[in-house]
Amino acid sequence: MYIGMRKYGVAATFDFPVYNPDGIDLDTDWVPVQADCELMKDGGASTAITATAVDEGVTYSITLTTTEMECARGVIKIQDAATKDILDVVLTFDTYGDPSAQHAFDFDSPGNWNVGKTGYSVDNLATDTIDAASIAASAMNGKGDWNINKTGYSVSALSANVITAASINASAITSAKFATGAINAASIASNAFTAVKFGADFLTAAKIADNAFLGVNFAAGSLDGKGDWNIGKGGYALTVADWNVGKTGYALSAAGIDLIFDELLAGHTTSDTFGEVMNDWQDSGRLDAILDAIATDAARLTSVRAAVLTDWINGGRLDALLDLIPTTSMRGTDGVDTATMRGTDGANTITPDAAGVTPTAIENADALLNRDMSVGADSGSPTVRTVRQALRFLRNKWAIVGSTLTVNKEDDSTASWTATVTTDAAADPVTGSDPAD
Repeated sequence: MYIGMRKYGVAATFDFPVYNPDGIDLDTDWVPVQADCELMKDGGASTAITATAVDEGVTYSITLTTTEMECARGVIKIQDAATKDILDVVLTFDTYGDPSAQHAFDFDSPGNWNVGKTGYSVDNLATDTIDAASIAASAMNGKGDWNINKTGYSVSALSANVITAASINASAITSAKFATGAINAASIASNAFTAVKFGADFLTAAKIADNAFLGVNFAAGSLDGKGDWNIGKGGYALTVADWNVGKTGYALSAAGIDLIFDELLAGHTTSDTFGEVMNDWQDSGRLDAILDAIATDAARLTSVRAAVLTDWINGGRLDALLDLIPTTSMRGTDGVDTATMRGTDGANTITPDAAGVTPTAIENADALLNRDMSVGADSGSPTVRTVRQALRFLRNKWAIVGSTLTVNKEDDSTASWTATVTTDAAADPVTGSDPAD
């Protein structure tokens, strides 16, 4: 029994009836097993079908797998393997939709219908029904070479502007529909694109998108060796306005700045230029050579000479002495301060002796006893004990907290030195001395 066509390589289910052995009534009691059903493909050997027939109530069905449907013609034989409960059943079918099928034509593809016919409408064809994927490989090979170089044909029947941008659907021609490298220099005939083949104003500034010409839009090396951009050639007219020379508002990229700083200096030695200055300063340059000579000269600046210069600079010891010398009208003819000069140290102010007179021992003692301990260098520390520190315990504020004695400086708040003291709970405690009270 012929049961029609099925698509090649696509799993399919076949329905069939079975009859009692007498061939009169339908048999509904048959219990099929896998061995009851076999398939013969394209006249080959019969093999057991993968699936087992299914009882559908009044009829039965059998399903063939994708692999079992890979044939041009198929014969399904149904014979109960044990006791004869049913009449034998033979089902035949053929396939379509593949070059290896009985019928290569694919009835499931709308694009295959009415090809070359007239009087039909393709309005109902789904989008992308006919595309490269739906055309078999080499399907168009050898088809008359498309009449290339043939004569006697005319396209004059095409009206002007039949094919325009407006008549082509949006996205009909996109990069995704071209294979990689499909359009390259090798595939374009020489002189295929010339000025006479483009209309006036075909390519204008308004038709070029902003930033259309950027480095990322060109393949690496695509502009290498292209005539060196006609450098040094004549016959071209470029005005200052063409190149924005002298314009402001442009900024170098980070990569461009890096190129400037990484540029070798060897070729930049023009007189009175930044390049010449940088060359002088670099290793082995003229200024570098001078500094190297100074560093190795026996008469170079030593630490002793540096100390002398330190005394002379502003704020140094010799500079401080010069600052103490008054104006000419206030000093003697021999340059020695007069008796009218007084110091400017506040509480330490004393009247100096006349020029050339040595202070007496009493005067020296008075100057020492009247010395303000808050001025001058304080070189005392927890490990360096000085007379200044010792006198502070007698005159400045001190306090005992726990077992720690803290002696303050002249401001009565900053610690000068500390000590650990031993106390006796039975003795009268002395916890501090504050001269400000």
